[in-house]
Amino acid sequence: MASGKTGNKGWNDPPSIGGMVMTGSTSATTDESNNSPNGVAEPNPETSSDTQLYILEQLRVWQDRCAPRLSPRHAADMGKHLDTLRSQLESNSLSAALETCLHKLLSELADGDRSGVHDAQSKIILDHANEISPWMLGMKRLVHEASKLS
Repeated sequence: MASGKTGNKGWNDPPSIGGMVMTGSTSATTDESNNSPNGVAEPNPETSSDTQLYILEQLRVWQDRCAPRLSPRHAADMGKHLDTLRSQLESNSLSAALETCLHKLLSELADGDRSGVHDAQSKIILDHANEISPWMLGMKRLVHEASKLS
C-alpha cells in the first residue's frame, strides 16, 4: 500500500471494506494480524461439547421429522450432506463461531421463528462460506422442509 498518512492510498491499492482488504483472489485478508490465513477463523479443538451435542441432537430430530416427507432420493441426498456435517462436528473441524451460528439456526427452527432462521442461515452462508460447502445443501433442504411443518 502507499506510504503516508492513514487513509492515503495509492491509485492501485486494493479497496478496503470494513477492515478487510480485497485482493485479486476470491478471498479477503485483514489489515491486522490475527494469526490465521486470510482472516479465517481456525477450528477450535476446545469448542463446547454441549453446543455440539445440541446441534447433533437437533439435526437428528429434524431429519427424522422431515425425511418421510421427501422422495427417497432427496431424503438420501439430504442425509448424506448432514452426515458430512455430523462428521465435521464430531472431529472438531468447524470453527466455534460456526458452531454458535448452527446452534442459533437450530434454536430458531425449534422456536418456529422463520425470520430468525433466515437470518441465521444467511449469516452462516455469508460468514462461513469456506466451511459449509460439503453440507450446506443438506442443511438448506432440512430448513426448507422444516419450515413447511410449522
